[in-house]
Amino acid sequence: MQNENMYKPENQQSAYQNPVTVSSPAHSAAKRDMSKTGFYYDMGRRVSAFVLDVVLWIPIFIIASQHLGTYSVSSAKINFNLTGTPFLVFLLGFITYFVLFEYLAGGTLGKLAVGIRVTDEQGNKPSFVQSLVRNILRIVDGLPYIIPNLLGFIVASTNDRKQRLGDQAAHTVVARTGKLKPASTKAWLSLVILVIAGVLVIIFVPASKSATSVTSTNNTRGSVASSQQQAAKMVSDRVFNDVVSDNIQDIYRLASPALEQAQTKAQLSSGLQQMKHLIVGSPKPTTSQATYPASNEAQFAYPVQTTQGAKYLVIQLVLVKGNWLLYTARIYVN
Repeated sequence: MQNENMYKPENQQSAYQNPVTVSSPAHSAAKRDMSKTGFYYDMGRRVSAFVLDVVLWIPIFIIASQHLGTYSVSSAKINFNLTGTPFLVFLLGFITYFVLFEYLAGGTLGKLAVGIRVTDEQGNKPSFVQSLVRNILRIVDGLPYIIPNLLGFIVASTNDRKQRLGDQAAHTVVARTGKLKPASTKAWLSLVILVIAGVLVIIFVPASKSATSVTSTNNTRGSVASSQQQAAKMVSDRVFNDVVSDNIQDIYRLASPALEQAQTKAQLSSGLQQMKHLIVGSPKPTTSQATYPASNEAQFAYPVQTTQGAKYLVIQLVLVKGNWLLYTARIYVN
């Protein structure tokens, strides 16, 4: 069993350096007033410790998402998600890691690596209940979550003992460990080994079929949508060129038989001929502006010069049985 004295500073000046105030040995033996010993460490090292711990848990979260949640990988971004029971289990494991390491070893791997530890307010090893309380309250200190631990950082930065809400409730502090010891080296080594092991698992262990199926579905939908938009752009450019070149026959072929009741070939021909007569000159179709008001509709606006001034040739398409067909083409006054 470890001696609890090892959690106390062996020498006030060397273990917890403070060039301004150092309590006397007699005072330290009688009662440790930690606010006068320089016992508390700067927030920068605490932030560094938390970042190291989070880096350790990122591969674990990814692995959990691949087997218990959902994930998607595309050229634009990578998403990993855990919801419901799997997320609660992950959160429980994350908090348990902090509780057990701080209770058994005096700190997580991140804390040990940067040379800080958790103690009670007298410099002794924290009890299990103290470790449990300070870490459960990470849920509150972690607010607003978009910027993790922002509330805890602000609270700790504004009091002499550098205690976040969890520390205040558990009567604990984060203290210096003095000079770097083998524990720090072992902690760094453990962090590196565990992170590398997690990355190797992500790369070489296949994800579960349930998680992959969600990813495949999402990727397929995104791929189909992108292909449909590209097809719509090609059809619209073709219609634009046919309009300005008076190639009415090709435009007919883009009209769906299902739309003939509302738009006969004669009406289509008449409308296109009127636009053709209005257009004086036309730019290249690559300058079009596209919108997709619905999954089965697309609209493209091409700047054109008309006899009445600058206008837009608007081409509207509708998706019918997987093909983009001409719905209407008109001159739009900007």
